[in-house]
Amino acid sequence: MAAIDDSNPLIFHSFDNPGIALVSHPLTGENYNSWKKEMCMALHGKNKYRFVHGSILEPTLGHSTHALWHRNDSIVSSWLLNSLSKEMQVSILHYSFAKAIWDDLKERFEKHNGPLIFQLKHELITLQQGSMFVSSFYSKLHSLWESLSELKPSHSCTCGGIKPWCDFEQLEYAMQFLMELNESFSTIREEKQKEVDASTSGTSASEVSHAFAFKYSSNAINNSNNLSKDSSKNHPLYAHCGMLGHTHDCCFKLHGYPLNYKKNGYSSVVKKQSSSSSEPSHKVAISHLKRLTFV
Repeated sequence: MAAIDDSNPLIFHSFDNPGIALVSHPLTGENYNSWKKEMCMALHGKNKYRFVHGSILEPTLGHSTHALWHRNDSIVSSWLLNSLSKEMQVSILHYSFAKAIWDDLKERFEKHNGPLIFQLKHELITLQQGSMFVSSFYSKLHSLWESLSELKPSHSCTCGGIKPWCDFEQLEYAMQFLMELNESFSTIREEKQKEVDASTSGTSASEVSHAFAFKYSSNAINNSNNLSKDSSKNHPLYAHCGMLGHTHDCCFKLHGYPLNYKKNGYSSVVKKQSSSSSEPSHKVAISHLKRLTFV
């Protein structure tokens, strides 16, 4: 029995039926960029992307693969149709080929990026950690960065000349992440200039991160010492953790405990923390910081 050549885009399987939806969210217009990315991944996975790309042309009438090509193209067209909102489906029903549908959607939505870029930039400028956990805040920032990156002009540089620009962009991402953290992370903002200097002198992100870890931990412990000494005074009781003198910005239970918090006996001041508590926030911040490349 001859082996099936899966690399042939004209080969399709029994599960490649025209009624399936390849994307989780149908195209509405505003979500074109994310829709296109998800659709490309799905079509590549099924080895059918070439039908919308135009790199596999319609065979001449009478060619042995002519009918098979049309069968495949009709299935891809159905997948595209199934991935559109009900209102949008009506506008592309008159097209006979998958590439024509693809090109029409690209023409309609890909060039109208100005308002979307403005919206993403505005969200980036106004976004702050607030009551979000560090991981949630980083994920939100990362999502906005990725969405904005998809709207930037592509480049085909292979000489490495664009690397300094990319490195500086990553440094800007790191600075934005650090500066929008809550006041409990104010120590990292004091290191901002040192980090920028380090980025131009070859200091690694790891070294900067460890410096932040030491400084943050030391300050948090000193604050806890001072709080314990003054506990007899009339400090307000913070409802979230039950600790005297704590506020939202410096609450250990909300933002994470210092590394040697229990060793020095500070745990008696607060309610017992659940064994399922999350990783200290400053550790999480450092781990996310290491994801961002300093020049």
